[in-house]
Amino acid sequence: IERARRHMQALADLLASRNITLTLAVYPWPMMLERNIRDSRHVRLWRDFCDKARCKDFIDLTPHVFAAKDAHADWYSRYFIFGDVHYSAEGNRLLFQTLRKHLLPTP
Repeated sequence: IERARRHMQALADLLASRNITLTLAVYPWPMMLERNIRDSRHVRLWRDFCDKARCKDFIDLTPHVFAAKDAHADWYSRYFIFGDVHYSAEGNRLLFQTLRKHLLPTP
């Protein structure tokens, strides 16, 4: 955890030195969904980091993904590549639905 924080701080410092804002997004892994871990240490860690590092935005995709999981009994096969922790094309669309609200300008 400490190494991850140091690396993220180095990135934040580099971006700040070039007047580039940092937006950090977090999302749950299948294990978190399977075990119903809705308030994870992972999310708290990066939310706290963004508070201290003054990120432009912190995007927590966890509630959105859990809502989709709760709506679909086949959530793993629907949103993940079989036998993997990576999101499928449908899973990436799910993440994008929330990300676009934060990242893309509204008309």
